[in-house]
Amino acid sequence: MRYLISFLLVFVACSSIWGQESSFLEGEVSFVSSRNVYIKFSSTEKITVGDTLFGELEGIMTPVLVVSNKSSTSVVTSVLESVETLFQKGQKIYYRVLVPINIEIEEEIPNTIPLTSPTNEIAPDEDQVLVDPSEKIPEGEISGRISAGSYSSFSDYRESHRFRYALIMRGEHLLEDKISFDGYITFRHAPDRWEDVKENLFNALKVYNLSIGYALNSTTHFSFGRRINRRFSNMGAVDGLQIEKNFGNFSLGAIVGSRPDYNNYGVNLNLFEYGAFAGFQKDRNLTTLAFVEQKNRAFTDRRFVFLQHSGNLTNNLFMLASFEVDLYQRINEIVDQSPHLTNFFVSANFTASKKIRFNASYDNRKNIIFYESYKSYIDQLIDEETRQGFRIGVHTRPFKQVSIGGNFNWRFQKSGQNDSKNANAFVTINRPWGKGSSLSARGTWLRTGYLESFLVGLRVRQTVIDGKIDTDAYIRRINYQYYLTGLTRAQYLMGLNLNFRLTRQLSLYLYGEGTYNESDQKLDKRINTRIIKRF
Repeated sequence: MRYLISFLLVFVACSSIWGQESSFLEGEVSFVSSRNVYIKFSSTEKITVGDTLFGELEGIMTPVLVVSNKSSTSVVTSVLESVETLFQKGQKIYYRVLVPINIEIEEEIPNTIPLTSPTNEIAPDEDQVLVDPSEKIPEGEISGRISAGSYSSFSDYRESHRFRYALIMRGEHLLEDKISFDGYITFRHAPDRWEDVKENLFNALKVYNLSIGYALNSTTHFSFGRRINRRFSNMGAVDGLQIEKNFGNFSLGAIVGSRPDYNNYGVNLNLFEYGAFAGFQKDRNLTTLAFVEQKNRAFTDRRFVFLQHSGNLTNNLFMLASFEVDLYQRINEIVDQSPHLTNFFVSANFTASKKIRFNASYDNRKNIIFYESYKSYIDQLIDEETRQGFRIGVHTRPFKQVSIGGNFNWRFQKSGQNDSKNANAFVTINRPWGKGSSLSARGTWLRTGYLESFLVGLRVRQTVIDGKIDTDAYIRRINYQYYLTGLTRAQYLMGLNLNFRLTRQLSLYLYGEGTYNESDQKLDKRINTRIIKRF
């Protein structure tokens, strides 16, 4: 612990050496498409393509979007890979402007903690790059990023290494505004398990999205390939053909293809599916009704109706609800054609004032299959045990620089099995000692049918060297108690993130974490690296 304390003291001390005078520009979401989020600003003079925009998540200013194009008052952005949030029209988004100065630790800064720093350069031909949905984006817009990363774990009993390469690429308004394409492909392998790749390429290759679109006219659109349709995203990706026709606020469409293989996410033509959907969209309200039949080889596997609605019930209340009604099931050769309500989900967000907001949700959807995950054991455990069930939360900002919040989750079943309860709370202080700083504390309690755990953590964030380097250090202590064996276990997790912005389009990320187990006094280590090139 004395080494960790020494490190944190040095970390905080270094924060007074480098700094920048800052102000931030506030914008809001003006439109959300299946590929992009459009942000409206009073002026985009200081914003350049490749810059990062920030949103407030759980009281912390977090990087959420990357600018891919802009006009004089609007920018079009793509969502960062690590962000899992639903953007809404009118939602506040922030851009930070930095000017290097000599600082003292007591000086104040605006409420932002960026991981990248903008420049003052103006993108070429700015007036010709229009991004508002009602404006025309130049023909031949192609953007994307390519990344390479390594993920290594070290312990006394095992050493493992994995490598991951990813390509995200998007093309819009090609060939006289008729053609578009979208792709997200990764290749992940371990050096000592190359035989798995030889056995089946899809054990390493994951195609999450790979589709080409064709606009017959302004109201009719076709797509072919692997694509998640935002109108019924709970279904996941469809491998095949999708058609959509718009009639003002109404739309009709159809899908025909197959589901990805549930073992390795490869192509499996035996999992044939087809369906039709109707939708209505006005302002922020979107409703979809769909009928889908899924097969396994020549047999009907499932037939169901899907309904989803999202929108504002009032100016302060946003609601998202979706459910599926199974009309046909065939499980272990037994056919059931009676209606069953399945995969029900509803959530609501109520903004009482600028200082307080509430949220609640109920989720009984089936468990999610993760084909890639780099989370620690405790983070995976909390995700698995708390996703289903009832959740209620509150977020407050009693003071300008302080955010406080928490939530409670209760997962329950009629059988009484798999019951779990979870509660967590956080306090975040922005700019506690100066420029680009943040300090947050969190506590999490989890109780399941076989264990009880309690986590407390402290996280420190700091921007240094004129925003070219960003640091994020944390420490967490977790206590586990296993009911069946009576075993108790305590761990310390210590981590450090370093983000380097080498150029406007090239970034390097370094991450290290150590897990110290008190019972055996051993230290397990994880070291991850990733380099990203945008184009």
